[in-house]
Amino acid sequence: MTVRGLSVFGVLVLMVGCATVDRDGFHLIASRWEDDQQAILSRASFELSCPKESLTLNVLAIDTMNCAASSACASQVGVTGCGKKIVYVRPYQGSWIMNSSSDAAPAKPQ
Repeated sequence: MTVRGLSVFGVLVLMVGCATVDRDGFHLIASRWEDDQQAILSRASFELSCPKESLTLNVLAIDTMNCAASSACASQVGVTGCGKKIVYVRPYQGSWIMNSSSDAAPAKPQ
């Protein structure tokens, strides 16, 4: 393989390894976001007693300091489903933790 061929190969490897996805106005590392989605959906489904298919995720904040230079990782994610809302946060190198929860629909007056 020539030097030019190696250079092209190296660039392709870097591009594949650093795939990104745009989510809620944020530029996230795709592989990290896929893992995060699965972890959050599993926890939220259990904590909200709601099927995963009924849940909607929204990235609320990102961490650019502890991820790849040109991309970011989600650090706060809101989940809505089955009439409830919940927010998860991830401390640096930690697991997702429920930070707050509330009913999505306002309480009915009595």
